[in-house]
Amino acid sequence: MKMARGALSLSTLALAAYLLSLILSPAETFAFILPALLTFFWLPAGYLSLTYLGFILVYRTPPGGVAVASLSFSLIYVESVYLMKRKAPFWHYLVLTASVILAVPLYYASAILSDFLPSLVNTVIAALFVVTLYMLLYTVVRR
Repeated sequence: MKMARGALSLSTLALAAYLLSLILSPAETFAFILPALLTFFWLPAGYLSLTYLGFILVYRTPPGGVAVASLSFSLIYVESVYLMKRKAPFWHYLVLTASVILAVPLYYASAILSDFLPSLVNTVIAALFVVTLYMLLYTVVRR
């Protein structure tokens, strides 16, 4: 079962790397993948790679759907490695995947709302969506 969990983690990293290779240069993609692979040994490396990915996606402003999907798969990767180290039950992985995948429809909902609201409000709405998803994940997994 541990092998299946590791394969799940690496498959989400592979999907994220493929999506990033579509929108970023090879050097930028490699700069994300290297610390992400170190997550198995040192968990903060995964959070550093997520931070780097967030900065580079804001700086480059790629197409929204691909950027949100790559960030979602990267987040699933880092958190699934954390769950694997904690030896969490398999349904925790399902809750993680479901809650992060919900970011895609929420992104499109906030994009639709952005036509009707000022830009500052859109940032607040997006931040509330992220905090809500995180709290949902934390509440369900914590039980």
